[in-house]
Amino acid sequence: MSGVWVLIPLLIWLFQLPNLITLKLRWTVIGPTFWFIGVLSLYAIAIALTEGWQTGVFSFISYGLWLGLFTWLVSTPFYIGKKLTSLLLISVSLTNALPVLYEAWSGEILMKVVTVGDTVRRYGISTSIALLGLYLAVGIMMSFSTYFSSSRAFKDTLVYISIILILSIALLAVNIRGPVIYLLFALLVAISLRKGLLFSFKLLSFLGIMLLIAILTIPSSLDFLVDRADFILNALTSQDAGNQVRFQIYSQTFSQILSNPRYIFVGDGPGMLSLVAESQGRNIFQTESSLLQAILEVGLVGMLPVFFLYASIASHIWNFRKHPWVYNHAEIPATLLVVCLQCVTHESFKSWEGSLLLVLLTGLNCRLLIETRQLSSARKFELKTIVNGHAGN
Repeated sequence: MSGVWVLIPLLIWLFQLPNLITLKLRWTVIGPTFWFIGVLSLYAIAIALTEGWQTGVFSFISYGLWLGLFTWLVSTPFYIGKKLTSLLLISVSLTNALPVLYEAWSGEILMKVVTVGDTVRRYGISTSIALLGLYLAVGIMMSFSTYFSSSRAFKDTLVYISIILILSIALLAVNIRGPVIYLLFALLVAISLRKGLLFSFKLLSFLGIMLLIAILTIPSSLDFLVDRADFILNALTSQDAGNQVRFQIYSQTFSQILSNPRYIFVGDGPGMLSLVAESQGRNIFQTESSLLQAILEVGLVGMLPVFFLYASIASHIWNFRKHPWVYNHAEIPATLLVVCLQCVTHESFKSWEGSLLLVLLTGLNCRLLIETRQLSSARKFELKTIVNGHAGN
């Protein structure tokens, strides 16, 4: 019975199946989902026959653990999914931010800190600094999204200014560069989708108040910001020691993929990369990238439905960028971009938290596009009815 609980994601998916097949975007969203589930199921069966049923179950849940959650989000009205997702992510981000700020101000170590040269990296209550930075960046984006969807009354503005300020200071205090760079890029994407918002009086006032509060409340805040900016900009150079190590690992991973046709077609199997290495008596291969790890495990062919799904999301966001539904929720696809970039440059899937973030935001974006298509179709039908009515008169 110990492995029966892992069937819950599949059962939820089957329960949602009647709703899924009636949705818009069947071939661009639902099709890849069916395809990927088929890939996981075939792998699980093959591994179960050769390695035992427990290993087969482990293989399936390594990628299918949040399958039920994804299908629930795709089938749930967007506003419900967004409210629940925002509440969860902002709450978790604040929970992780406050211990970091406590460490920064008190100098007390709650769990551990890591010193890299002159840089002190604070973990707060997290076991992974990369996931900590990702949570804080995602929390900032979701706070922006919730703020722009609110009434923007003084009370709401004050609450969200406080939340974003806390998360931003904590993110800088953590001393990790990747999530900060991805956050800045995502903000540019959100602004470009909203258009004109960069010059909006409300946005400039919002950012101005945040900066003023930071300068007034943080001792030596300008020196702090300049130091963090220099630290972050170094990550964009090839001379950075961390980048050199990372590029070397990427090069080794690409060589591994191209040197063996198995990785182009099938890979070692979902969740099996380390197990196969151990069974063959060789060192566990480090990829420093969840994307490259996934290719090594399910092959390029197995990843095709995933690539197709994200290409569909990007294509539909671009095609419907002028639609009010996308325009008013521009931060949602931008937040997904933060998580995707993190998955490319970090092994986020080693933790269930990383895969949870990706699935939450992927499902929410799929639902956003589905409702955008539904509203667009309804509007076209309404206009057609009006035109036909005038023509009849």
